[in-house]
Amino acid sequence: MDWVSIVDTAVKIGFGAGIAAISGYVSLIKNQTHETNKLKREHFYSLQSEKKQKYAEYLAQSDNLLKIFRYKNAETNSSELSDYSRIYHEIMIICDDSFRTIVATLYVSIIRYVNCSKEPQEKKINEEYYDSVSKNIALFQKIAQEEVTKEYLSTHK
Repeated sequence: MDWVSIVDTAVKIGFGAGIAAISGYVSLIKNQTHETNKLKREHFYSLQSEKKQKYAEYLAQSDNLLKIFRYKNAETNSSELSDYSRIYHEIMIICDDSFRTIVATLYVSIIRYVNCSKEPQEKKINEEYYDSVSKNIALFQKIAQEEVTKEYLSTHK
């Protein structure tokens, strides 16, 4: 063998190794990106599921408080109010900023209704508060529905 064929073989082997290294690197990056996106997507849908459960619990407790304080002579320091406050704060931690105002509005209207239901007032005022709470519940339901049915977009953080 002369030196030209040796150099030719060495160059071919070098190019082959370079091509293998580059294709291996590109394949690794693509797999890593896919796994990262998969984990982000799983986290997104897990959080959506958690939100759905918390929102349903919040609505159920809102409705329960309305019934308790409308039809019963309940105490304002009851465990129901404590539980309601806990779920409210849990939701405030996990909800999107765009949803936070709706959550707070419902919470304040429920608390206002609970406090006013204990005061000897005109029935008309209590009914106005009750109607306000009902409207806030409906608004919360609609916004919650929109939030928990969002599709994952790869641009989500």
